[in-house]
Amino acid sequence: MSEQFAAAVAWALQQHGITSDKPHDLVDTVRQWLNEHAVTYPTFSFTDLMPYL
Repeated sequence: MSEQFAAAVAWALQQHGITSDKPHDLVDTVRQWLNEHAVTYPTFSFTDLMPYL
C-alpha cells in the first residue's frame, strides 16, 4: 500500500495548485488517484500522507 500512497502523493503534488499547505486538497487528490487506479485503501488523513511528502 505504501507504494501506491507514494505514487498518489507524487502525482497529486504535480497537479496545479495542490501543495502540502492545502491538506484537504491533497487528501482529495490522492483519493482521486487511488480511485482512478482501482486501489482499495483504508480510511486515511493528511497525517497518514506526511511520510510521503
